[in-house]
Amino acid sequence: MINKHLQSAVIIFSLTLIWVSCSHKTSKKQLTGDITKYENQLQVDPGNNSKPETYKDKAQKLITAYKSYIKSYPNSPETPKYLFKAAMLDVETFQNYTESISLLRKLRKNFPQDKRSEKALFLIGYTYSEKLQDYPKAKIALNQFLKQYPESDLTQSVKFELNYLGKDTDQIPVFDKKKQNP
Repeated sequence: MINKHLQSAVIIFSLTLIWVSCSHKTSKKQLTGDITKYENQLQVDPGNNSKPETYKDKAQKLITAYKSYIKSYPNSPETPKYLFKAAMLDVETFQNYTESISLLRKLRKNFPQDKRSEKALFLIGYTYSEKLQDYPKAKIALNQFLKQYPESDLTQSVKFELNYLGKDTDQIPVFDKKKQNP
């Protein structure tokens, strides 16, 4: 008899715990509403009409909303879009290159067939090269790009990047002013 009561108490406790943990999860509708609100705020005031800290505050709220959605709904069809948008906004607003690369890698790992996966790999290589000057990692990412997307519209840009990886602009014929103006 005591076993039955104990078993019933454990079941009730477990169900209560599940209900409480689920009730703390923000609804998908609420998160997408927050995302839309913050996106609209940034579009209405794209940074040049307000104080930089105000824009950055809005951008940070949007990045946080994207990340909350990603964490709460990791398998949602919207998640790859929000991963990409969070990465781009983080780079553009805060120059947070390592966090951006992390988000882009997550997109590629969890959604390899998504249309943004190709551009994400390009941006990883480009960021390593041009922003972090980590040429070995840039070379790995860019070579991986060529292997996975040989027919991409970005292939010529990737080949150019690889050919001149780590070189100063005066070492690149297109940018060498001496060769252009003899």
